[in-house]
Amino acid sequence: MPFLRVYDSSGKPFADFYLNFPLIPMLCKREAIMKRATWLGCCWMTAMLGMAVWASRPSPEDPPFPNATMNRDNPYGCSGRPLYPHEQVGVQRACDSIASRGLMFIYRDADNVACTLYTPVVADVIRQQMQSGRMKAETLATKGRRGRGFVARTQPDSLESTWGDLINISADLLSEWAIVPSKTKYLEEVLIHEYIHKRQDSLTCRNLRHAEADAWRATMTWKDTMHWNPGDQHYKDCRHTMLTWESRYASGTDYVRFWNPRGAGSKLYGIIRDTSALGEDTLISFDYGDITRHSYPLGATRGSDLMILSDYLPFGPGHHLAMVFGKAAGFNVSRILCFNISDDGIIGPTDTLDFGSPIESPMCFYAAAQSDDPGLFFVLDTLNDRIVNLLDTDADRIPDFIVSVYGDAAWPGFSALQSARGIAPTEHPFLGPGLTCNEEDVDFPDMVYPYGTVCFLPDPNGDFLADALLILPTYEFLTFMPALQEPLPRAGDASVSIYGTWQHAIAVHTCDSLADTLYQLIGSVQMTHGINAVCALSAPLGAGQFIIPVDLETGERPLLPTEVGISSGTDRERSYPLPKYPRLHQNYPNPFNAATMIAYDLPADGKVTLRVYDIVGRESAVLKDGFVEAGSHRVMFDGSGLASGIYFIRLDAGGITQTRKFLVLK
Repeated sequence: MPFLRVYDSSGKPFADFYLNFPLIPMLCKREAIMKRATWLGCCWMTAMLGMAVWASRPSPEDPPFPNATMNRDNPYGCSGRPLYPHEQVGVQRACDSIASRGLMFIYRDADNVACTLYTPVVADVIRQQMQSGRMKAETLATKGRRGRGFVARTQPDSLESTWGDLINISADLLSEWAIVPSKTKYLEEVLIHEYIHKRQDSLTCRNLRHAEADAWRATMTWKDTMHWNPGDQHYKDCRHTMLTWESRYASGTDYVRFWNPRGAGSKLYGIIRDTSALGEDTLISFDYGDITRHSYPLGATRGSDLMILSDYLPFGPGHHLAMVFGKAAGFNVSRILCFNISDDGIIGPTDTLDFGSPIESPMCFYAAAQSDDPGLFFVLDTLNDRIVNLLDTDADRIPDFIVSVYGDAAWPGFSALQSARGIAPTEHPFLGPGLTCNEEDVDFPDMVYPYGTVCFLPDPNGDFLADALLILPTYEFLTFMPALQEPLPRAGDASVSIYGTWQHAIAVHTCDSLADTLYQLIGSVQMTHGINAVCALSAPLGAGQFIIPVDLETGERPLLPTEVGISSGTDRERSYPLPKYPRLHQNYPNPFNAATMIAYDLPADGKVTLRVYDIVGRESAVLKDGFVEAGSHRVMFDGSGLASGIYFIRLDAGGITQTRKFLVLK
């Protein structure tokens, strides 16, 4: 099934979304729209004439408008290839160097909270990621203006474990760093930076400014720990970039939707909102790490959303159309301002369109999106808590008037639109196309929590009228590469933890060390209750076996298999490396419906108690209470008798207590 890969504002991918809009003839779509319009007869004639003109025009050069997070385009393109042997050697050398730099280093995050990184753990996680095939060389990424551009990106799977994440590193830079040992330090800092991104989730970093400020602080602390020369130009550039992100995060400046139009190099465009309501909103253009290059005050217009169409032909080559959606300050009049933007500056407004008083009822355009039909736009009117359809009738790619209502909070079951602040065209694998709504703001969160919820307005028949308003789990809109999650398989295990796409069947095979040949099907599981599941195996695993999960619907599978490790306990004499620290791992899956796997590490033999408590502190289960040998252990917990809610796992071992929180969903 085709899908759309989603990227954050810095070009880092983090999820895939289904994108299978039905191929309904465009003329039929317009006829359906007109049947629902309530305009006077003259408006009907104008609309029909406009549609005829629009239908006869050449196809636009742009693909459908890339909207907020649910439909965000990638400014660089994405085509990762497996690492070549010499590149793997270079990454291994960088990991060894990181592990040798002392036991830990401490940095302060964007909120000035002290954070500790254990360098052996960082090196081991990165090394395992490379060996599992979850690290790739990016081949399509290009450098932007002044030599800046893509270096690396992390695609997190939004789970606490970092096992399922993906890192892409610039193929050109990776080859250079791998060949020249003296440049290993550059690769080290990139791996440290991306490791920080791997640890971030929607609970700790809700926006790009926060995430990047954290990662750059860790990067600069690493440079200082390694005694980089402050006079080095690379050091100065990195420090300037860190200070830029710190300033943007600390100031709380309200940026609206970054855009990187095709052909604009590393130039980005956005709106700075004046949150004091005393000054002016500003349309800006800039390069990451630079101060603002060009700006245009919006005057009496309060900008809420920004839409950019690349290579707008009426403006000439290298020029783009920017449309600012908002309202006239102090009036209940919605407004669309059009600008001619390029590397040379911002020209405009070239056109101003007002909607609302006195011809129509008062309204406020807060968020906008373009449908797969380039002549139709969706706009969120927060004054009336509704989504309206706007039509372009004169083939200039700019919406001209409102033709119908897509959804209204006044309709039965649509009250959730009262809190909507962002919209995005999205495809559900079973319900078809529709719009998702975001309660936070115009921009959807830079990081998606799969077990969160999404407000979805399906339109399966393509008449641009929502059939319902549904609150659905976010994971229903995501696709994932199947993966084995922590705790990783060890000899004697009769089950493994699987991570994969919702409602897909995932099979587990034994295979050779390169996964060129699949030997035997040893288990399968249907991802019915989410994106995590425990897959029962037909026989216990043996040490040294290679296993790999395969998505039976898409055929997708990891690049390399996972080797079954030596079990703890009786196999310790086989030089199995004991854990260095006691650790209680997060259970998988989490949330879960019936059963979950709980893993913990012990550096030495000793008494262990492992208990489950409910949210008020009452003991719900005792999973272990007695002597346990050193090593890595796991317990399958049957939670089918628990009610839905929040629970806690508590490990007491070696004089240390650790607690993890989990969620039961029935």
